[in-house]
Amino acid sequence: MLCWCLAAVFLPAQAMPPAGQGHGPRVALVIGNNEYTGLTALRNPVNDATDMAAALRRLGFTVELLTNADLSQMEAAVVRLSGSLGGSRQSVGLFFYAGHGVQSGNSNYLIPSRVSIPAEAFLRERALSAQVVLDLMQQSGNALNLVFLDACRDNPFGWARSGSRGLSVVGNQPPGSIIVYATSAGSTAADGSGRNGVFTGELLQHLERPGLELSEILDATARGVLTATGNRQNPAVYKQFFESIVLQPVAATSTPAAAAAPTVSAPSPTFGNVTVATGSLTISIVTAGTVTLLGQVVQLPAGSTLPVNNVTIGDIPVTITYLDGRTETSTVRVEAGRNAAVNFSYRPVTPNVATPASPPPAQNPAAVPAAGGANPPLAAAVGLAWTNPAGIRFLAVPGGNFTMGDAPAAGSPSPLAGGTSPLAGGTSPLAGGGAPAGGMTLGSVADNRNDERPAHPVTLAPFWMSATEVTQAQYEAVMGNNPAYFMEGADAPARPVERVSWYDALVFCNKLSMKEGLTPVYSIAGSTDPARWGAIPTANNEASWDAVVVNRAANGYRLPTEAEWEYAARGASASRNFSLAGGSEAAAVAWFVTNAHAVGENNRDYGTHRVGLLPPNELGLVDMSGNVWEWCFDRYGPYVNNPLDNPLGATSGAGRVFRGGSWTAIAAHLRSSNRDNRAPGGRYTDVGFRIVRSAGR
Repeated sequence: MLCWCLAAVFLPAQAMPPAGQGHGPRVALVIGNNEYTGLTALRNPVNDATDMAAALRRLGFTVELLTNADLSQMEAAVVRLSGSLGGSRQSVGLFFYAGHGVQSGNSNYLIPSRVSIPAEAFLRERALSAQVVLDLMQQSGNALNLVFLDACRDNPFGWARSGSRGLSVVGNQPPGSIIVYATSAGSTAADGSGRNGVFTGELLQHLERPGLELSEILDATARGVLTATGNRQNPAVYKQFFESIVLQPVAATSTPAAAAAPTVSAPSPTFGNVTVATGSLTISIVTAGTVTLLGQVVQLPAGSTLPVNNVTIGDIPVTITYLDGRTETSTVRVEAGRNAAVNFSYRPVTPNVATPASPPPAQNPAAVPAAGGANPPLAAAVGLAWTNPAGIRFLAVPGGNFTMGDAPAAGSPSPLAGGTSPLAGGTSPLAGGGAPAGGMTLGSVADNRNDERPAHPVTLAPFWMSATEVTQAQYEAVMGNNPAYFMEGADAPARPVERVSWYDALVFCNKLSMKEGLTPVYSIAGSTDPARWGAIPTANNEASWDAVVVNRAANGYRLPTEAEWEYAARGASASRNFSLAGGSEAAAVAWFVTNAHAVGENNRDYGTHRVGLLPPNELGLVDMSGNVWEWCFDRYGPYVNNPLDNPLGATSGAGRVFRGGSWTAIAAHLRSSNRDNRAPGGRYTDVGFRIVRSAGR
């Protein structure tokens, strides 16, 4: 329940006043481990823990600080934390850990100092389970527990499996808890070159700012981390507590509401200082949004009903802001001792998922190839389509010339801001329709990055591209397993497969090609048969796999090149010059960080969505922006400013490119020109792939 009430000044119950003002204690356990046996020593965790402990003490927490602790010390301290929280339902618990961490079997373990863990089987007895920490804190019966894990550094153990990079999402998160990772699940965090790790350093910048709600603190921290790491580290928050939390209230002398506070006459049951004549109200919403009431902000999931007690008598405005940016305000009369109701019934206009928009009908049925046959003929027209025996639908991408990357003219407006597309020469040769491909300057003006430049001309042959990302069902039919994290629910088979490495994608392509009697594209160690390649690498990079040979004349399946991906995302010869694939409004065409979390609060209820729910782009391709990032074949490297014919990307570099953004991405990362990369051996909950097939020249 979210309660507002009056003390000497108007103060929200969720602002958690310092100890001694009527609430239970704030208790924190802070651990930082630098020193390890047989593992890489870390620079900053002890500093992180020391500085965090000092900040928490200033916020009214009773803090136990451990540095370079062994397992017995860590376990004993967690037990003490649990005991300290058990005295009051109103206690606030906080656990902070900085140091090495590892996942195993979807469980997370925090590594003590000076411990030897020669094999994964020893983890349970030699490391501290993060789930145990959560469970012991929950057993205390207090209302709120905060857990911060700056433990997502790269897996330090040689025996670690490829799926064990970083930490995993907690599968059994207790109610009343908020868990914050220094980076997204399955990814790694930077230790930092200064006094603090990147995440903790940013968190400390905002933690003590007066009046900030916890979600604002975490948002500001995430923005700082993204900036500091060049968008390579994105903190993650998992919530099972949905009330507003202010760690450091604004001082009474600076609270504007103080002058409007009504006269009081008796002690308040909440704060022990004052009481007022108040009423209550109930807020009901249909669509997820952020509610603002009397200066307090709370995020509510769809279908919520929120009771609010101890509301000041009078006409009270209640405002809700929806995920699509729409805002509504309703003013309600609150009377003493009575309950008022506010109902927000807005439903956004959503795509008709049963009959999504489709590309033009096929203009040349004779051009549709037979599955398993020779190299398909020229994909000469938008709208041609065919479905292979694996059930994967392919769409034609006619060849042509285009300008790859981003080189906007000075003063050109950004499509993200609602302006026209910045085109070389100011207008698009495609604007009238029917013109040949070419002349497009792809990307955004306001949000581009240096790695999107220089813009450079590219010529591409036609090809066929899968209409959707490869789904879990399609992947399992070829590979015999489903590695996806989001594999629960009736729609899971139709969700994109994720937790697949770039190496996994190569194997999938060749296996599918062989299954259909096609010539495989990829050769490793002189063979096109994945059965002869050995085990799929679990390391970030494996030299023999990185040296894969591409048979450009083969008619089998393959990953798109980076150039092919961008050209297709922008709509090729049918392009309408949107900044994203299919539009310029992220919420209308993409599942990303703003709307992919709106379907539930349980960890398994948000994340990826069934492919094809949102409108397609000009070619009929769906989910090119958002849902999951998509592997491309290319190594990640700088662009070159010279004409290229069907380029395969950089000739060196450890990372492989992925494109399109994902359910964890901010809107700027959904742009068709945006580039990023990760190690080819990594498996991530926000990265999948789609496939292509050459279609003649």
